[in-house]
Amino acid sequence: MHAERFVIEVLFLGSGVLIGIIDARTHRIPDTLSLGTLLLVLSLAAIGDKSSLVERLAGMVLGFAAFYGLCRAGLMGLGDVKFSALIGVAIGPAGWMIAVCAASLLGMLCALPQLFTGSITRRTRVAFGPFLTAGSVIQLFAPGLFGFVPATLPLFGGA
Repeated sequence: MHAERFVIEVLFLGSGVLIGIIDARTHRIPDTLSLGTLLLVLSLAAIGDKSSLVERLAGMVLGFAAFYGLCRAGLMGLGDVKFSALIGVAIGPAGWMIAVCAASLLGMLCALPQLFTGSITRRTRVAFGPFLTAGSVIQLFAPGLFGFVPATLPLFGGA
């Protein structure tokens, strides 16, 4: 593992955990954390292995574009969009796909029992940042956990 990749992952995980905690408590994701970390990750990638810079930029665009439509539809906040872009920059488009699949599955597994018991409704705002953080951690430490996603990785420059 290259030194800059390790630093990027540690930086990303640290800010991701903070973002998840803050979002769970306040339903807000601070731009200073998401955009600040995004700029740091891009800077480190530009200084280190420049070949990964294009993939990281592709991940950022994918993360932003995919969630921006949901934001415009009122289904999530702009903080989630910026955090999604950070995830794409930090772990690339293939990693972003795995992280979002894991986050969505975890969010569903947590929300469904609450929906069935009536403790939340379909209109209840649920912070997605903690699930995005958890999905990113899963992707970094157990990327093969979601066996159906790695089959698509060659399409996005992975594996």
